[in-house]
Amino acid sequence: MTASHPPRPAATRAPPWAMLALPLAGLVAAPLLAVLVAAAVPAGAVWRHIASTTLAEMLANRPCWRCWSGC
Repeated sequence: MTASHPPRPAATRAPPWAMLALPLAGLVAAPLLAVLVAAAVPAGAVWRHIASTTLAEMLANRPCWRCWSGC
């Protein structure tokens, strides 16, 4: 005995605005990807400079900013 399947609905086209979803997602993701790539590239001189000048102060201020922001 074979089961009868309901007929498939006719294929519908995506609305025109949906065609913009992927390019817009790419535009949103591009800056985030750029930051991740920049963070992955070793930049020893930059980190040495930050560590010798302002890193200690930034790390000391972090708990204060967390309290003030409510995080």
